[in-house]
Amino acid sequence: MRTLWLKIVGVVAVALVVALGAVGYAYNRAATAGFGVYVSRGGQRWAETLAPQLEDYYARTGSWDGVAAFLEAYATPGMGRGRGAMAGAGGLPYGQRVIVADARGRVVADSFGERVGQMLAEDDLQRGAALSVNGARVGTLLVAAPMLNQGPEAEFLAAVRNGILVGGLLAGGLALLLGSLLAFQITLPLRALTQAARRVANGDLAQRIAVRSRDEVGALTQAFNEMAAALERNEAARRNMIADIAHELRTPLAAIRGNLEGILDGVFPSGAESVAPVYEQTLLLSRLVDDLRDLALADAGQMRLERVPVDVGELLHSVAAAVQPQASEQGIVVDVAVPGPLPRAEADPLRIRQVLLNLVGNALRHTPSGGRIVLSAEAAGDSVAVSVRDTGPGIDPSDLPHIFDRFYRGDSSRARDSGGHGLGLAIVRRWVELHGGRVWAENPPSGGAQFTFTLPVAPDGSL
Repeated sequence: MRTLWLKIVGVVAVALVVALGAVGYAYNRAATAGFGVYVSRGGQRWAETLAPQLEDYYARTGSWDGVAAFLEAYATPGMGRGRGAMAGAGGLPYGQRVIVADARGRVVADSFGERVGQMLAEDDLQRGAALSVNGARVGTLLVAAPMLNQGPEAEFLAAVRNGILVGGLLAGGLALLLGSLLAFQITLPLRALTQAARRVANGDLAQRIAVRSRDEVGALTQAFNEMAAALERNEAARRNMIADIAHELRTPLAAIRGNLEGILDGVFPSGAESVAPVYEQTLLLSRLVDDLRDLALADAGQMRLERVPVDVGELLHSVAAAVQPQASEQGIVVDVAVPGPLPRAEADPLRIRQVLLNLVGNALRHTPSGGRIVLSAEAAGDSVAVSVRDTGPGIDPSDLPHIFDRFYRGDSSRARDSGGHGLGLAIVRRWVELHGGRVWAENPPSGGAQFTFTLPVAPDGSL
């Protein structure tokens, strides 16, 4: 988790450096350019103010002789008292360069004293302000912006850059601190998840983590808790199933062993009467093994279903006819109730027939002599609902949530001596679910128990 923390903090730091660098660069350029424009405009205003004074000077003197002294007096605060001085003038701004050229473009005065006698370039002449007397151009005034890398202007820009740097460092430090706290909050529950997952891997399935947020990390924590709870339930179910399978196998094996030992010891005669109980127990073992195999295939997704359009009414009559001999022996009536034509269901007829046989066999075990079992079906939207109802004692309400669990038996309604091994209803539920349907049990108000399952209607469901 330290690596993840470092990655998050590193990404935040790199993003801050790039962002602050880009912002500082852009702001510095904008400040420099803006300040240069400001200074340049200030120079233009000074040129507009100074030009009439120079024109008046030329008109009075008739030439540019002595104009350098005039500029020096004008640029110095409090100096210059004649018509050539601007009343109340405070001098030119620091670093402002003033150049005056004659009508031919030759420099006659330079506040910096560097270009006197030189000719101005054509660009400078165009940028400068024309000086005219009586409509004739007598010279050019050029006020140049100061150099921004020296003097007060440079000090101002340096202060701006320092402010940007200090502000950026403070903002970056605060953002990095907040990013570190966020990374710690993210990685802390992840470390707890890692430790809990390792304990689960070592067999401690009771591990749970407190959910302290409603974000993605909280959702992950909740999912882990649900996974651990499911693993705990599955482990308990696995242990119970192994114990139940061992018990189911032990009972018939003990009976087979006892009968065979009696025959070998001469206690039982070695005739058909002694072998018949052994044969019955082997049939019970065979059914148990077959049921376990079917459930294992269904759980592994390897159960193949041959789905075809099935006439549910015809299938119910077929099952009723198959169980009629056993029902007659027990004094139970088996009826089929199919109100009108039904749409065909899309199902594997052999598997659904076994589902019905399991449900009817369960009803026969719990319906007393003189009772009644009714097989019915009806259309239910895009499904066909099939029901098996009996007139037995019904199902204890506490057993209803678990009636389809493997090896589950209620204390009274599913005793071990009733002949079942607790897998029939589990197989019913699994096969119905493989068909895309659902199954449930209930106690109707009129008494008895009713098992209902649904099957999807075939694409062409007409009879």
